[in-house]
Amino acid sequence: MERPAAEAGAGEARASLRRHRQDRRRRQAGPGLAIDYQIITEIRAFEVSTEGADTAVVEIFAKILNDRNGTVRAQKAFRATAGVKGAGNPAFIKAIDQAFAGVSAEIVSWTLGTI
Repeated sequence: MERPAAEAGAGEARASLRRHRQDRRRRQAGPGLAIDYQIITEIRAFEVSTEGADTAVVEIFAKILNDRNGTVRAQKAFRATAGVKGAGNPAFIKAIDQAFAGVSAEIVSWTLGTI
């Protein structure tokens, strides 16, 4: 038995909308890229705290995004600190560099373990 024209048209419209949404998610996730995942980061802290002993603080929130469907596979906040040894800007820069290196290493390790 054939479906009425209105019912068939509604089914085609739903299928078209579904394809449009999938295409839109693919474009938003990684336009023109042939990748499986993206790591999206948000810097939450990148500073030297001078309350008490001078301490560099780096905190980065990371999400692993499935690039094929736009869903978040995992997410986590990473934080590292490093004491400032010495005085002045060179000491601050070295401490921030150490804290950032710690956070970066954690993000890489977590990512490899997750995907």
